[in-house]
Amino acid sequence: SSSSSSSSSSSEGTGGGRTESGASPAAVALAAGLRGAKTAEQKSRDSGDEMPSYVQCSWDGDSCAQMACCRGFGMQCFRKDSTWAACRHECTPSSGPTGGNWSCEKLGPRTGLPGAEETCDKQRQGSKFWDGMVLHRGQAKIWEECGSECQGHDWCRQWVLSDPPHRKCFMSSGGGSPSGSCRMAAYNFPVWNCSAPGEDCRRSRCCQVSGQQCFRKDDGFATCKASCGASKEWSCEKLGPRVCPRCTLPSRKPPVVVIPTFERDLCKATVLAKSLARRDPHGYLGDVYLLWVSDAPAWKYKERLDEIRFAVTSTGVRGFQLLDFSSQMEPLLKECIVWTEDGSDCLVHMSGWYAQMSLKLKVASVVRNEHYIVLDSKNAFVSDVEWGSFFSDCNQARVFGEYRYHEIPSPHDTWYAKSAEKLGIEPRPGMYWPTSITPAVMHTATVLEMLRDIGEGTDPYKICDGPMCKWFGGMATEFTMYSLYAFSRANSDCFHAFEAPGADLDVRTWGVSLWRGYPDKNLEKCEAVERGELPLTFGVQAGCLVVQDSGADNATKIRALMQRTSDCVARVYDRAGLLETWTGEAGRANFSVCIA
Repeated sequence: SSSSSSSSSSSEGTGGGRTESGASPAAVALAAGLRGAKTAEQKSRDSGDEMPSYVQCSWDGDSCAQMACCRGFGMQCFRKDSTWAACRHECTPSSGPTGGNWSCEKLGPRTGLPGAEETCDKQRQGSKFWDGMVLHRGQAKIWEECGSECQGHDWCRQWVLSDPPHRKCFMSSGGGSPSGSCRMAAYNFPVWNCSAPGEDCRRSRCCQVSGQQCFRKDDGFATCKASCGASKEWSCEKLGPRVCPRCTLPSRKPPVVVIPTFERDLCKATVLAKSLARRDPHGYLGDVYLLWVSDAPAWKYKERLDEIRFAVTSTGVRGFQLLDFSSQMEPLLKECIVWTEDGSDCLVHMSGWYAQMSLKLKVASVVRNEHYIVLDSKNAFVSDVEWGSFFSDCNQARVFGEYRYHEIPSPHDTWYAKSAEKLGIEPRPGMYWPTSITPAVMHTATVLEMLRDIGEGTDPYKICDGPMCKWFGGMATEFTMYSLYAFSRANSDCFHAFEAPGADLDVRTWGVSLWRGYPDKNLEKCEAVERGELPLTFGVQAGCLVVQDSGADNATKIRALMQRTSDCVARVYDRAGLLETWTGEAGRANFSVCIA
């Protein structure tokens, strides 16, 4: 099912014709020629230079309990309790943004106010400024361009230019004081002082090539690469910031969470809502949009839907919206979406599955955030959501590719082929492609652009308003269409971080799911999760643990496997703290029915 969930944690690939650093061979050769016969690594080791010990301060909103310092100008590290401290502008005891009590003890000094970053000094063209958590390149060549550059970003209301000869452009909310979304950090390095591909970046702690990060190999060497896989040779410690493409978003709002559901999956959706409240303590995910995709009106299930609403809103950090499409579904389910060539017989009737696929895209017309995340009802969070769980350091939506195009497994290969045919897009052969599953992060504007380009209406209350439903009946899917379209755009790197298998990303596996028809593999997968690190989400496809009446010789064996799997699933949810309301033998039995 394309609305099902499973994903592997992976990292950005280098693609064909590029080096490990992500730069072209020509660029590396040029850099090597400038450096001479010895490599930068050899020179550093020969010189025996002692590299300075830099403080790695914390991003806004991240824990600063260990380093007790913040990167953003005007930010202070405040303690909440013995387990958490975060970088904030101000703190009032017992009034934390996510509830609970804050002690507001100050840890370390407050970072200084703006004014020291030389983003527009014409002698330092290409220096950098920070806005919140994102590093941008300042490209102003002459001082007159300083104002237009700063004013060109809507997160700032005023720009300030210092007197000559040291022209400095910084941004403020007026009166010279920084606002919550208009800050720069205490770093002062021009791009030409950053390291080229292959050079040692331990001293500069920054990279000349957009999208690269300075990674430590060991005590004697570090270099700039797009990604880094930890090994015995490479520690992959991040030194300094990642340089973001200038077109990336300067900041981001918590993405809307979109959950399509219907009466069969209400219990799972309730577990998901409770897990979101428990496992997103810092509010990294935003409001929940619950899409009711059924021909039965939502009011018939008001009590159960209210339980979901309460679970979502109980922490006070996110809102809840219910979008009821039952009026549209009742007549739609009677329609045929694929006919025989002569029009005499219906090959494919409309279904709730196709309606869900359409609504996962058309909901973009009512989402007001730059991104939204699509979840299936079964995608319960079993680990804490972190700042980088779904987004890169440059505010790009993470896309975890798993397979080269010619290696995509069935049925995803067919879904991709049909989607590519309908869109008229030739897939990139050198990149890794994700499967058509949830969780999935969608860039709102890209979704709407795709719908307009294919001639499909964007109104979610007109579920089939163009060719898309027919395409779904012909085995295209919403996520394969989006992936093909998004990856084909010239500006795709502005909004997406394409990450291939094999490198360290410092993020958990997005999801593990158990599927119908694989009793042996399901038990093996569940026990692996139970023994190891919990993924971000974990769930069971409907009917996966239901034993069908069968006279087969192995029926007893299958029942035993499913019972062991059900017990394993319960232990995983218990470890995640999601079984508190399912107590006793009766409670566990009811839970088994819920997730089966």
